[in-house]
Amino acid sequence: MRTAFLAGTEAAHPSIPMSTVATAASPLADDPGVVARDRRLEADVAIHEDARERPTTLTVVVVEDHLETAEGLAELLRLWGHRPHVAHDGEYALALVQDVRPDVALVDIELPRMNGNELATRIRALEIGPEMLLVAVTGLWDTGLIGAAFDRHLEKPVALDVLERLLNQHARLSR
Repeated sequence: MRTAFLAGTEAAHPSIPMSTVATAASPLADDPGVVARDRRLEADVAIHEDARERPTTLTVVVVEDHLETAEGLAELLRLWGHRPHVAHDGEYALALVQDVRPDVALVDIELPRMNGNELATRIRALEIGPEMLLVAVTGLWDTGLIGAAFDRHLEKPVALDVLERLLNQHARLSR
């Protein structure tokens, strides 16, 4: 019998391998809030188990001027099996894109030395630009400030399941 990670209830996702599920006795097992949180945790585990079956490893350029955010996102991409490269300003990002020829660029809009919209427009003009998935990743609420060169827009904080599905879909389509 499968059990939930925290509260000892039956797993909602039978696709989770038993090696990723543990039983923990808890007096909170009857608390509906705890059980709901446990089921969300199980769903997160199932998403990450599915991600290990990713058909293609992507090269991803992360363009973000906030150092901790950029490095954290790069580490997550590594855990998902991708090859991340980080740039903290638009000019360096353009040179990096030309050098590593990524499959995907995750680009903040408000960057030093060249904003994200100008960067995306200049990337599109490159030989590899039309094939690359360009994703605006920004905290800007006004989507009118996001240039037409981007394929997608993700709001900060980024929903990791949405980002992972987007990358998996692009990986499948680019095979």
